[in-house]
Amino acid sequence: MKKELRIPLLLLVIFLLLGLAPAGVSAGKNWDQDDYTIGFLQLYKTENNVASGLKFRLWRDLYAGTNIEYYSSNRDTKLHLTGIYLLPHEFLFIKFYCGAGYRFSRKNIDEYPYLILGTHFGIFFSEVLYPWVDEAGPKTRFGLSFKF
Repeated sequence: MKKELRIPLLLLVIFLLLGLAPAGVSAGKNWDQDDYTIGFLQLYKTENNVASGLKFRLWRDLYAGTNIEYYSSNRDTKLHLTGIYLLPHEFLFIKFYCGAGYRFSRKNIDEYPYLILGTHFGIFFSEVLYPWVDEAGPKTRFGLSFKF
């Protein structure tokens, strides 16, 4: 698939996943209570460096975010732009979320779209990124997550 077609396709998939999936759940939910968090600050480790991420609430359980990672092995900085949907129910103090994103590289060596599955539990978070390219395997993140 051409690189020019991947970005519009990614935006269409994000829109469909985040726009249509919560319709059934939101029909019975009481929206009078605004107990949503404004956002999350995430801190985690890549190689020997600290990486950070911010996720801000756009609307109800829909968040947009970015992560910045520095890799000293190839002296490259990577920027992740994501859109996630935080599922409205908790399971044993664990909140699940899913979404999609795109990874940009300063050196333009490995840019690709990906799907993201994640959890929040207490002050910790965990994420698995599934790239939409053949050469890359799943990547994981684990670290601290602070609500604000």
